[in-house]
Amino acid sequence: MNFLRKRQNEEPQNLEKEEREWGKLELCFNSTEVLMCGLDAKRAASLPLLDATSGDILYGEFSPTETTFACMNVVKWVLKNHGVFQILYTDRAGIFGKDSINYAEAVKREGFSSLKTCLQKYKINTIYAYSPQAKGRIERCFNTLQDKLAAELKLNKIYTVTEANKYFNEVYLPKHRKNFSVNPEMEESVFISLVDPDVVEDHFYVKVTRQIKNNHTFNLGGKVYDLKLPKESYAGKELEIRKYPCGKISYYVESEQVYLCDSIARPA
Repeated sequence: MNFLRKRQNEEPQNLEKEEREWGKLELCFNSTEVLMCGLDAKRAASLPLLDATSGDILYGEFSPTETTFACMNVVKWVLKNHGVFQILYTDRAGIFGKDSINYAEAVKREGFSSLKTCLQKYKINTIYAYSPQAKGRIERCFNTLQDKLAAELKLNKIYTVTEANKYFNEVYLPKHRKNFSVNPEMEESVFISLVDPDVVEDHFYVKVTRQIKNNHTFNLGGKVYDLKLPKESYAGKELEIRKYPCGKISYYVESEQVYLCDSIARPA
């Protein structure tokens, strides 16, 4: 037990030391719940990305629930508007969870390991914290958001997630940066700008695989789907199913896109 406590205490100290000496960029990702002041008094999860070097919240969104797709939307915005960063530092919620393609009752951040796979395309490392103490910087930031942001949303009668997103990024964040962010020791940015930011949309999705049967069908979520007959047989090959944050679903066999028949899926 003493060894585990030592590991937990050392983890944030090592990260902070690395930032001072090498100026590495670390984006801490987490979520917190803020009570919306609507008549139904619903809670919404806030999903910000914090630059651990400067303490600046680069961008954030509210989402009705904390999902992998909501996380992907925040990361995509940072990639498009700031560029490629080096490290995503987050907790372990959802890395062993069910995926939304197969399970309607999927847990918090279902299929979150897919985000790590997507980030690897940009050579971005994902580090998982094993305790709240290991990511104290983002936890302290959330304490501030719970106190200040929640009060401002109530004072300004913010009723919807759309209104909250606009207020958070356009009104609250400039004040937060002025009061809480600091200049990093190394002024040179380690962000790498993308040549074509629009391609980011094609790189972020949740992926599952299925084996194609001899009659060119596959099972998914308790149903049977038919593939359009190809020129060559796909029997026995692996089908890659990609579900995007926008709701689109694509199917690939050996990097070649394939399509479903128009017929309705039937129970397995």
